[in-house]
Amino acid sequence: MNDFIKKNIVELIALGAFVQFLIVILFVLFREVKSNETTTMMILTSSTNIVVIVLTYYFGSSKGSKDKQDKLDAIAK
Repeated sequence: MNDFIKKNIVELIALGAFVQFLIVILFVLFREVKSNETTTMMILTSSTNIVVIVLTYYFGSSKGSKDKQDKLDAIAK
């Protein structure tokens, strides 16, 4: 179990951020939020930004760059 967590910690954090985003969206859509509109929008915006950052990493050039660096490190050994 510890080995799995160590190998996949980045993916688990990304999954957690995405699940948190879904929970916030569902909560806002289906429950009455007892706050002013500005606070609600700030929460939605920050949750959306977190998911955008995670998606940009996995589907952008950062993931490819990391994979390439891992291959180069393996060749260098």
